[in-house]
Amino acid sequence: MIEALAAVYPEEVFNNPNTWSRARRLDAIALALCNNDRALRAGTAQPATYLMNQLAAYRYKALGAYASARPLYELALAVREQIFGPEDPATVVSLNNLADLLQATGYFPMAQLLFERALRANENLSGPAHPSTATSLNNLAGLLLARAEVAAARPLFERALGIREEALGPNHPLTASSLNNLALLLQAEGNLAAAQPLFERALAIRENALGLEHPDTATSLNNLASIFSRQGDFVAAQPLIERALAIREKALGPEHPDTAKSLNSLASLLRNRGELAPAQPTFERALAICELRLGPDHPDTGVYLNNLASLLQARGDLAQARLHYERALAIFENSLGLDHPDTTAVRRNLSALGC
Repeated sequence: MIEALAAVYPEEVFNNPNTWSRARRLDAIALALCNNDRALRAGTAQPATYLMNQLAAYRYKALGAYASARPLYELALAVREQIFGPEDPATVVSLNNLADLLQATGYFPMAQLLFERALRANENLSGPAHPSTATSLNNLAGLLLARAEVAAARPLFERALGIREEALGPNHPLTASSLNNLALLLQAEGNLAAAQPLFERALAIRENALGLEHPDTATSLNNLASIFSRQGDFVAAQPLIERALAIREKALGPEHPDTAKSLNSLASLLRNRGELAPAQPTFERALAICELRLGPDHPDTGVYLNNLASLLQARGDLAQARLHYERALAIFENSLGLDHPDTTAVRRNLSALGC
């Protein structure tokens, strides 16, 4: 049964919404089989851990149910390490998957250790110029960027992009991912002029390769809109944000963490354009989703708290603004550290609020 189910379970469940209806139909039986200790014997460990990995990916990407994805990823990794060894390709896949989820849920130090292990293993298994190595480089760089270690992230992003363009071609979705991430780094450095054409190229690749309504296309739309917003071109930004939000609500649902990101982008645009009244419930909806799905202490929760606080400050509600700033500061200090740019920014905001 395990082998048969592994053979028909959709392989691309992590990033292909067209597979999610089949995953939903197979979910209950696959979970029941994988929860049986007999499934983890050496003879069935390969298909069983594959199913665990796929069940976790479905929960992570399709449902935004991060808490229920984590034990499945952890169990798959533990079984693969024990039976296949620490540098088996299947083990390395599990290292990467668990690290990706840990980063998404704010566990940065733990995620970094696993990404570093995966990178060393991929370089040993496949060589320094293999697409698997590029994936590990890209993922580790993304985590370093989230920790504001921009100088350390840049050569990894650049190396990953070079490998993917050479091995996969300039129009592959993974090449688009590297272009997008390098653009995020340039944006973090304030180099909007250099970031914009990379975001535009990533968007064009994703629209062509993945389709106009794919969640990755929505990510590119949202990121390109952020460039226009920072340049004050709200007319260009708004339709991109609205299109990204519509894609995410349809593909991922109204309470997915990625939907919250689009809501936050839309609310930020409204605030910056002076439309404070409609911005407030949009910020509040993004915050509520994040607290529900990621928890009250997640860095994204801190971002939305800070943004809502700035809006409340602009509307004259200084008492509520202070409470939100203080919560955001505590989250950032705990999860990102005292010297992270986000921590510094919210500390500055709180100080400027005065009495």
